[in-house]
Amino acid sequence: TGEEFRAEHTKGVVIMTPGLYNPVASALYGHVKLFLENDLSVIVYSPRAHSGSEGKLVGHGTTEVADVNAMIEYVRSFTAYLNLPIILAGWNTGAATSINAAAQNESVSAVIAIGSYYNTHEYFSEMMKDEAKVPEYFQSIGEDFLKSYLRITYGKSAIENSPDKSLESLSECPIFFIHSTG
Repeated sequence: TGEEFRAEHTKGVVIMTPGLYNPVASALYGHVKLFLENDLSVIVYSPRAHSGSEGKLVGHGTTEVADVNAMIEYVRSFTAYLNLPIILAGWNTGAATSINAAAQNESVSAVIAIGSYYNTHEYFSEMMKDEAKVPEYFQSIGEDFLKSYLRITYGKSAIENSPDKSLESLSECPIFFIHSTG
């Protein structure tokens, strides 16, 4: 599910991807207003398995790259947006999704990444420890388990779609990071 907001004299298109902890696209309307005031059209959507979107499995920034690519294809289908810059803006796992998508799609002109995790493997390791309360014993043997789990649950993309790896191939794409030190 999503919404499109067209600026009267659009200079570019921002595709906004919320993250795991702010999955309701309407939570981003304040940002939409800011972009519109600066002549940027905006598409806000909920990735798969978030809010009202279909899907059963949240990919935490790995599988949702396909959703961003679909949004880019949608933008490119309108002559009003032809040859305009596409900016991806994402929050937490949506920021990771945006970074990963930019590495795979040459149509992306820039990325705004707010609170992205850096490494998919470390992100899931932290989730095992902090949210799932996996006992320390299993965490110590969890390296192989985690790799297998990621492959089985999310496919090959979970290993390949990691912001640290994606950033290596984004030397020509400007990225604005907003992040805390925690």
